[in-house]
Amino acid sequence: MIAIEGLKVMQGDFAYDVDWRVREYAELADDHIGLAIDGLEYGEISPDGSATAGDEGFLFIKGGSNSWDAQIAGEAIISEVDFVRSCEDLTEFNEKCQSRGIASAVVVVPEKDIVYPEFSPNCRDVTLGTRSVDIFLKDFENISYPLAEILDLKRYVEVYHKRDSHFNAFGGFVVANACLQKIGCEAFFYREAPFNHAKFQDDLAVKWERFETMRRSVRPDYSETVLANGNPLTGLHLRIDSHVVNNGKKIIIYGDSYSWNPDAGLCRYMAYRFETVHFIWSRQIDWDVLDAIGPDAVVMESAERFLIGGLVRRG
Repeated sequence: MIAIEGLKVMQGDFAYDVDWRVREYAELADDHIGLAIDGLEYGEISPDGSATAGDEGFLFIKGGSNSWDAQIAGEAIISEVDFVRSCEDLTEFNEKCQSRGIASAVVVVPEKDIVYPEFSPNCRDVTLGTRSVDIFLKDFENISYPLAEILDLKRYVEVYHKRDSHFNAFGGFVVANACLQKIGCEAFFYREAPFNHAKFQDDLAVKWERFETMRRSVRPDYSETVLANGNPLTGLHLRIDSHVVNNGKKIIIYGDSYSWNPDAGLCRYMAYRFETVHFIWSRQIDWDVLDAIGPDAVVMESAERFLIGGLVRRG
């Protein structure tokens, strides 16, 4: 739970962001940018078929290789073979981290449709079924799936971007604290990780037209070095050296765009708790690389929709 004082500050920040967004969208409309996306009808699908328009200006992922629409209704779920393999891999992950004295956690990020079903065409007239995440949570207590905490904060502020598939700085704050709790680190007080505003391209809005808008972002009090390039993203390895933490502690985060995103990704928040943060865009652990880094903590992060193919990948 977030302290009442923190909630009041957060609500003030959110109101500020909304005012900024209203002015920004009006200016974009005056410049004849963003007009088409503002006129989308509910359920309208992007030209490439990968996004759909919901209520209240929210956009959502549509279909894709993970059959997310079918997952929502419980019609597509992880196979028994993949689940058994994942159980073995998760057990190995936990045991190897424990034998090395490394704190470990697995964090699953709730999908935007599950947080905002009332706005999503994917959830219209659909009864949410048993999903892959439910099966994992039943058997693995150390998996963090902070849906309840995100829904609690949603009562006060928006927690996901309207025109992007990812959580915003407020939702990222919740996910970061869920991660810290699992690895035994002190949670953040709101604004302990300071924010600024920077322009980004929303990953769903771009399916219709390209234009950048401002986002509240974790202030980059760190330097960032690419240790390995991705193909185009998978395999990317970043080292983030904090400019504000000097405790000698290191963390490795294996994950996806929810960990990487420059505005509120998990690795950005962790730079306010660890002196060195390694982010590797993968769920396959190379234990030789891990041992060479010598982390104090390791986090495996995954978007919920990816669980249909399993969690930790075998090295």
